[in-house]
Amino acid sequence: VITHSGEQQLTLACSSGVAALWLGPLLGRYRDAFPAVDIRLRVVDGLDSLIRAEFDLALYFLRETSPTGLDSRLLFAESVNAYCSPDYLNGQLLEPAQLLDHCLLMLEDGQRQWLSWGDWFGRQGVDASLIRKRMTVNLYPVLVDLAVAGHGIVLGWQPMIDRHVQSGALVPACQKSVGAIGGYYLLTPSGKTPRRAARAFEKWLTDEITTLAPRL
Repeated sequence: VITHSGEQQLTLACSSGVAALWLGPLLGRYRDAFPAVDIRLRVVDGLDSLIRAEFDLALYFLRETSPTGLDSRLLFAESVNAYCSPDYLNGQLLEPAQLLDHCLLMLEDGQRQWLSWGDWFGRQGVDASLIRKRMTVNLYPVLVDLAVAGHGIVLGWQPMIDRHVQSGALVPACQKSVGAIGGYYLLTPSGKTPRRAARAFEKWLTDEITTLAPRL
C-alpha cells in the first residue's frame, strides 16, 4: 500500500525485465532531473499480481488490450530479433531455419504476453516443432545474461536489449527481425487522479522516448 501521500512521492511498477534492462538505467537520469522526488519501484512479474492501488504508473509489455481497471497509453511497438554473444557464431548471420540447430534460450511466460520462439519462427515461415535444443527460464534478465555468457541464442526486444547491443555484449544472430504484435505501455489506475510527480514522470518519459526514437 502507498504509505506516503505527498505530491513528491512516485510509485512505479514494472516487470523484472523492464526494471533490469531498461527502466533501471533510465532512473538515474530521472533522478538528476527531479532530485526531490521520492521514488518507489515495485517489480512485479505478471499483471495478475499487480494490485491496482499500489502504484502511480506501471510499464508493461502487452499483446492485447489493457486489463480491467487500468488505462493504457502505447509508448512504443516491439521489434524482435535473435541475439547471441559475439563469439557464439563468430560474426555469422544465420537464416531463421538455421537457428534450429542451436540452443535457444526460452522465456517461460505464464501470461503469454511476450513473443515466443514459436511465434517468431511461425512468422518467419519455420516449423518451431523442429527446435532441437532449448533452455527455459522464467526471468528474462537471466536469459539475457545466459546469452551474454555464450550459452545460446535469445530473442531480444528493443529497447530492452539496446544497452547490450550498443556495448557489444550481444550481436544479431539473424538478419530477419519480426515487427510488432504488441508493445510497451504506460498503465495508470482508472479513475485515479495522478500525483504531480506522476504527471511529471510521464512527460519526462515521453521526451526520453522521443529522443531514443531513431534507434527504436
